[in-house]
Amino acid sequence: MNAPKKSSGKSGRISKRAVWTPLLGMGIELGAVVAVFTFGGYWADQHFQTELWWTLGGFFFSLIGMTYLIIKRAIQQFFNDSE
Repeated sequence: MNAPKKSSGKSGRISKRAVWTPLLGMGIELGAVVAVFTFGGYWADQHFQTELWWTLGGFFFSLIGMTYLIIKRAIQQFFNDSE
């Protein structure tokens, strides 16, 4: 993820779009990955005739994995901005 670009205006402030665009992308990615893994777990529950174990497993696996990736990106963003 790239660092937000400063606007070319006189104030040198970061534009609102540069701040919100990466966050919006991460939110959409989080939702999509959680939905896909949860649906996959639901399908597995229906296929193997188990209760909610695969659904819950898919949900928590994707949520933990995406949380890790978001934290990793945030740390990279923080250290890229400090240079």
